[in-house]
Amino acid sequence: MDLNIKTETNIKSILNNFILKRSFKNDHNGHKYIGCVIFNKKNIYSYGYNIYNTDSRKRSIHAEHNAINKLKKTDKRKKINVLIFRIDRSYKKVMTCVPCERCKKRLKEDIKKKGYLLNNIYCTSNDNDNLRIIKYKKSDL
Repeated sequence: MDLNIKTETNIKSILNNFILKRSFKNDHNGHKYIGCVIFNKKNIYSYGYNIYNTDSRKRSIHAEHNAINKLKKTDKRKKINVLIFRIDRSYKKVMTCVPCERCKKRLKEDIKKKGYLLNNIYCTSNDNDNLRIIKYKKSDL
């Protein structure tokens, strides 16, 4: 789904801010740099990144799960958006990234449990070195 210019510019600004600050950098151990930002027009509520080998069974936490865990509960039923992105190790190229099935379920259910209304999900896409932001429909979850 195509975005309007203002929305796409805002999302790219959020993305560039996180890339510059490297707020989502993790102990990738050869894995990809994947991040997730939960935001609305005015605020960034939470962000997360993939965390690998969290215990002796070498389990991992996906960026979406990490961001939702950090999200504070609310009673106000605020609408929020989610941006999921992946970048290369050099922090120079944004790559294609979509949520896995478990993360789609978490986005749908766990955000609601925290008291928020999921408005839009945005994912990054790279077509021939051309960054695009793709909007997911809630019905695709």
